[in-house]
Amino acid sequence: MNFFIFLRRLLYAGDVIPFEVLWTITGLLTGAILGAWVAKRRYRLADKWVWYPVGGLAFFLMVFLLVNKV
Repeated sequence: MNFFIFLRRLLYAGDVIPFEVLWTITGLLTGAILGAWVAKRRYRLADKWVWYPVGGLAFFLMVFLLVNKV
């Protein structure tokens, strides 16, 4: 439960962006990471394609870590 409270505080953007949109972006990037990992193992996807969603999620979270100072 503490993890979700942390994410709630982390993804707070005031009244500018609805909270559901930020949860959706986080979920899509997490799903892209899992999908790329499965495609790498099953269909021999190149390693670089797995790192794109990982970098995207890391960048997204780092921006909110810097802005919100959680």
